[in-house]
Amino acid sequence: MPKIKNSDIIRHVILLLITITGRRSSSETVACAFIEAIIKTLQEKYDFLKYVDIKKSITYHEGTRDTAIYIKSDINSVEPEEIGEAIESIIRILCMDLEEETGLFFIKELKDRLNDTYFLELKKCGVDLELLRLEQKHLHEQLEKRKAIVDHTSDSEKINIQTNILKYAWDAVASFKYRNNICFLYDKNGKLLDKLHLNKIIEYYIRTLTDFGKLVEKSDKFEINEKEYEFLKMLYEKDMDYESAIFLLDVPPTEFNYILQELLRHELLQYVSYDEVKLTEKGIKTLEEKKKQAEKTIAS
Repeated sequence: MPKIKNSDIIRHVILLLITITGRRSSSETVACAFIEAIIKTLQEKYDFLKYVDIKKSITYHEGTRDTAIYIKSDINSVEPEEIGEAIESIIRILCMDLEEETGLFFIKELKDRLNDTYFLELKKCGVDLELLRLEQKHLHEQLEKRKAIVDHTSDSEKINIQTNILKYAWDAVASFKYRNNICFLYDKNGKLLDKLHLNKIIEYYIRTLTDFGKLVEKSDKFEINEKEYEFLKMLYEKDMDYESAIFLLDVPPTEFNYILQELLRHELLQYVSYDEVKLTEKGIKTLEEKKKQAEKTIAS
């Protein structure tokens, strides 16, 4: 039997994770975005994850799911143990924020859905799903103890606490829209309540809320590349729509979306509405500094 490639293992596992997460969150689009944000964050630790690209806009049907994920063959030269570490990290992070508030049932479903071949391949890579299940069982027991304490708090006290932190209560959220890894939350009257940046949420989970914060080291340094600089200049000089920006930058939509995500993530841009972005003060300052650097280079 031929050896299963790293790319096949990662594709198979991620598609399963999208299916399970999507069913629990009632949206495979959000599940794709969530997992994509995890992968982008973990690239700082596992550089080879840059070879993994999830196509979020696809409609998932049996027999076509393999087209949702594109993986460069370069990943097949990575050591299996490193692949296993990355997969285990993705699974652990996904277990943090599910409707059940625990990854216990998530791990069980993943284990049940994996066929024997891929289950054994994961074990060879060092991913022990049974051990992960036992860890989650312990966390589940701890959560149940905490919930017993919370249950003694009245509903009005819970809403007051939540409203003081968020400035709105979750029961006021009636709908949401998703664009460039940002969820826009609206009330029943269509008023914008909040903008949730999935990349930042994932980073916060990894670094702050769990014991796995050491997976990724915080880095505030961000050097914009040529296309990002060009886009900032274009926005500074005039307004433009999505299609015009792609045409003028001469990049495919997938690359342009990544440029947007990076600039939003590092707060050089911000959304002013669902389909409109603008330069932040930080973005203008970065643009000016970049211009000065370019002028010095030309002068020298």
